[in-house]
Amino acid sequence: MPKDLKNVLDNIESSEKESAILLSKMDRLKEMIEKQKRVLTEHEKIIELRFNKPLLDE
Repeated sequence: MPKDLKNVLDNIESSEKESAILLSKMDRLKEMIEKQKRVLTEHEKIIELRFNKPLLDE
């Protein structure tokens, strides 16, 4: 295999690995964001119950 072609293929493979790693990190961040949204929603419900009035109806 010509050296240039091998370098091109190696670069493509490296880029694909980097893309896969970044996509994995993005998925993890999305999971963390969704978890935080759920926690915030629960906290809002607790506050609403504690003060016995809706937060958004002010």
